[in-house]
Amino acid sequence: MPTVSFSGRRPWLRALLLCVLAVQCAAALLSGWLLVLAAGRHRPKFFLGIGQTALQAVIIPGATLIFIGAVSLGAFLAVLGRFRYHRIAAAAAVGLLAAALWTGTAILGEVDRGQLFWVFLVLLGVLALAGMEPVRAVVTRRTLLGCGMLASVLYVVTNLAVANQWNGYHPASQTISELSAIGAPTRALWNALCAPYSLLMIAFSAGVVGSAPANRRLHAAGDLLFAYGLLSMLWPLAPMHLRAVLAAGGATVSDTFHLLLGAITELICLLALGLAGLALGRAFRWYSFATAVALLVFGTLTFLAAPGIAADRPTPFIGIWERIDIAVFLFWVIVLAIRLW
Repeated sequence: MPTVSFSGRRPWLRALLLCVLAVQCAAALLSGWLLVLAAGRHRPKFFLGIGQTALQAVIIPGATLIFIGAVSLGAFLAVLGRFRYHRIAAAAAVGLLAAALWTGTAILGEVDRGQLFWVFLVLLGVLALAGMEPVRAVVTRRTLLGCGMLASVLYVVTNLAVANQWNGYHPASQTISELSAIGAPTRALWNALCAPYSLLMIAFSAGVVGSAPANRRLHAAGDLLFAYGLLSMLWPLAPMHLRAVLAAGGATVSDTFHLLLGAITELICLLALGLAGLALGRAFRWYSFATAVALLVFGTLTFLAAPGIAADRPTPFIGIWERIDIAVFLFWVIVLAIRLW
């Protein structure tokens, strides 16, 4: 079975990972201890933003933070000493923090500004883990490619399942983003079920890079898919508001960030399509070109219909245009995985 070898192209990333783990350890232990001390008094929301009204006590999030801090300390020492499985220990520490963030978002159904600190740490940690010094991966290249297929299927299933939980929601005339809008009854469920998607796409990007280390175009496409996975982690922090709120002038910086994130994501997808198409032969090149055209067409149709959301006007086809736009990319991910398999 071929395995993926993550070579140390950038040795300074190990130093970055050590810094991330050190800050994560100190901040988690300090915040957790303060939360535990605050039990029984007032209940402030610290960085993770969980524990005030959702859990009715600060002892649970406080203990969670202390546990994350302890794991981060162990991972820091493992990476510093280059112990065996130090990469796995670091991934566990970063993954625990990411899981805690997603859990807090799912429980509250909203995002606290203090979470940005932790999200920044998670993003830096994932970035550093992807470029650490030579370590033989514990998973096969095909397993990583399979993560892309699983991510695509998971997204479609989540879309169908969550939309079915909102009475009155119309997939043809409403966007996917409205399922996770501030105030939407499905926001918490959507954030919880979509949490693994980003990690699966990041794993898939590693499989793409590992499939042809000497192919610069394919390598660049894998790096773009890695960036796509990282950006996917930011969606819970950039929710839109419901139509009625937007029409009443209730838009905030979150809505602007939502639109900006969507535009950047679309651009990254197009670039990844182009580079992978150029790297993998004529047939796949034409297929990637057709997919890119579909993305442009249906992305434009969605963009043109978007003002109707802010004005709370009927948008009879916007959900169809957006879902086709997303579906053609998800199917391309599956085809790419099969092509590299």
